Amino acid sequence: MRKCQFHNITPLCWLLLSIATWTISIPLSWSSWNTDSSSQSTGYPADANAPSALPVSRNNYNNTNNQRKIAYASILGGVDPQKPAYRGFLYNLLIAAKILRAAGSRADIIVFFQMSHATNLEQLPQNDAKLLKAMQIKILYIPKTKHQNFYEITLEKFRILSLVEYERVLFLDADVMPLGNLDYLLDISADPSSPIKQNVVVAGVQEPSTAGFFFLAPGPGKWERLQHVVAERERKAMNLPFPKFNIQQGWGHIIRPPDRWETRLSTRSGNNWTFYSADADQGLLYEWAKYVEQNVSIIINNKVQNWGPGTNGYPILQEILERPFQNYSDRIYKWAQGPPPYRHFYHFTGRSKPWEGDMPSDLSLANPKKSPESFWFYHLLELNKEFHMFNANDWQTEREKMSAPPLGRFHVKADMASRVDRTSGK
Repeated sequence: MRKCQFHNITPLCWLLLSIATWTISIPLSWSSWNTDSSSQSTGYPADANAPSALPVSRNNYNNTNNQRKIAYASILGGVDPQKPAYRGFLYNLLIAAKILRAAGSRADIIVFFQMSHATNLEQLPQNDAKLLKAMQIKILYIPKTKHQNFYEITLEKFRILSLVEYERVLFLDADVMPLGNLDYLLDISADPSSPIKQNVVVAGVQEPSTAGFFFLAPGPGKWERLQHVVAERERKAMNLPFPKFNIQQGWGHIIRPPDRWETRLSTRSGNNWTFYSADADQGLLYEWAKYVEQNVSIIINNKVQNWGPGTNGYPILQEILERPFQNYSDRIYKWAQGPPPYRHFYHFTGRSKPWEGDMPSDLSLANPKKSPESFWFYHLLELNKEFHMFNANDWQTEREKMSAPPLGRFHVKADMASRVDRTSGK
């Protein structure tokens, strides 16, 4: 749902990433974890010829507690059945659930829906709700707003903090496609013997905290506390010039050297809040996990920075882990780039959404492995055989219904400034 972070980047970017990724590092080990690198396949037993799910090793972390509550969550706003542009995202949510379930995920899958202010409906159409229920997706609704836009909906994704019945919740943008079972990330973090923190963010090419893929530890009062962070940021921005964002203070903390944010590119880092979407959800995520909670693991290529509480209310870098996910490095698709967990999901950013394009002409069983788009369409057609969601022989008609996201592709600074003026009473 946002500009390029991991995919479709320039050859120079890939060169720099390759250098960073393949730098020799020392494998991490800790006494309570078995680092046996053997792996078991969790493919699709019902169809031996179908694209394989992500094989992962389950021998190097404690997964004996199947009562541990973990979940995946997404959000979809601007839902108006009279303007079905949202259906492309709905299809992707169904595909994500299909892949996760087939790969053996035991986590709950939750989607927050916000109905459009333009519709009289308070809930999804019955047919949509039935599809989600069939895929074991839990539906939650958030209040409508007449101020609906991309910026507003990105702030709502932090509602995962209110899901207090779960130990960890992994948030996926509605245009992110998992490539297999990602439970290992949540289980590793929740394991008391693991050095991975309770909050985990993943650096992108342009930002230190990608808000399309991250997980947090919910808890009583955390959602309300985050709302206070937002309100304070907006209060301080009331008298600022457009776009009403202070690049020194960001969402509440001045980044003092030697502290700095880092991205997947070693050439891109800094102390001011000037990274991509620092004034929106990606900046808020960075503020919350690192400076408010002060309990976060930041994944940057093959290394993980662990941040914890310091003195005077400022976090400290406690340690840097090298290749902590090395036993989960399986890559069965050439187009899945980077070390884990980067290679374990694909983000259809910007205009790369497959439902806005042509259906590949060749969808033989071997072809889905050649590109993420073919992989996506393979699973969509498999779902369509079961649920009859559209006429597979007339994709062009279905595609035209989903030609543009209901709330746009990126956040607009004018919407951010308008919200500040509105909350300040101007």
